[in-house]
Amino acid sequence: MTGERRRAVLFLCALLPLLALVTAVSLNVGATGVHLMALWHSGAQVDGFADRVVLTQIRGPRVVMAGLTGAALAVAGAVMQGLFRNPLADPGLIGVSSGAALATACIIVLGGAWVDVGAGAAQAALMSTAWAVPVAGMLGSFAAA
Repeated sequence: MTGERRRAVLFLCALLPLLALVTAVSLNVGATGVHLMALWHSGAQVDGFADRVVLTQIRGPRVVMAGLTGAALAVAGAVMQGLFRNPLADPGLIGVSSGAALATACIIVLGGAWVDVGAGAAQAALMSTAWAVPVAGMLGSFAAA
């Protein structure tokens, strides 16, 4: 193993305890306090129904999704940098950010009037909800790519 690779492995191993600490703090911090010892014993029995619900239904999925989202963004960035062979590559390079911004601005300004509602009530209902802006941004980024 080369010296540079060994340093990278040691750096990642040093970050693992920090990841565990940040995860524990994220599970602990919120409107309802859950003690860190309750986290440690959560495999057996958490004190009280409220703590169990908070950990398993609210904070646990939030932490898992945050980790998965961060990993997905890291992989997407690495793929884009590898695809273009450019360590500075970003979504703006191929227009994804511009397409998402344009579609989001159109849905905010026009309120969905530019969307063809030929697909029926389901599409109209989707465009009238709070999901309209993120969906428009996603579709705009797909259209630009």
